Amino acid sequence: MLPTVTDIRNALNAAGVQGVQGYCDKLEPNWRTPAVYRDLFSEAYAALMFARSGFEVQMGESPDLVLKHDGQSLGAEVKRFHRKQQDDIDDQRMQEELTEYGNTVPTEGKEAWFQVEEVALKKSSQLRTGIPNILVIESSSPNCIEETEILSAVKLIDNRIARGIVGDIGRLNGIVFMSIEYSISRQRNVYFFEVSHADVPLSGELRLALEAITEWTTG
Repeated sequence: MLPTVTDIRNALNAAGVQGVQGYCDKLEPNWRTPAVYRDLFSEAYAALMFARSGFEVQMGESPDLVLKHDGQSLGAEVKRFHRKQQDDIDDQRMQEELTEYGNTVPTEGKEAWFQVEEVALKKSSQLRTGIPNILVIESSSPNCIEETEILSAVKLIDNRIARGIVGDIGRLNGIVFMSIEYSISRQRNVYFFEVSHADVPLSGELRLALEAITEWTTG
């Protein structure tokens, strides 16, 4: 069961997040539409993750979040990938040995990493100029949208920029990936993948701060 608007407002305020009322005003009208309501929660989960990791967080629009760390600003757009039909198919097939999984081409006509790249291209127009920016992706698709797909998408973006096909995507410095699954061996469910050729370089301090984030929760 999802938290109420009051619950999430209290959690955000307790974490010191700014702009909470405007976010809750956007959340409130959608509580009767579970899919939209849950999608909007991704912004709150991301805001809490950053706030609990030492960032100052301002919620808003275009971008969804403005972060500060040691006085350095960073814009962030947030996107949730739903559980896919292919996840259900793969769950049934995984009992078989040597079974390929995560292939979204049969059900959606394109590979998952291209879908991630498409989201990045679409969201890039909402990123700020003059400061570094990231895309935050929450995945509810354990078989199709994982770290490997995010890394592949970042490589596609880097290749695009290197070939001079830039546009707004040059504003993007990387993707913070919030996985649905916690890796016990790596002790994390959050991963940062950097774009190498962004318009505004990411400082070493911001890079280390993003790489240091290891966990997000829905609580």
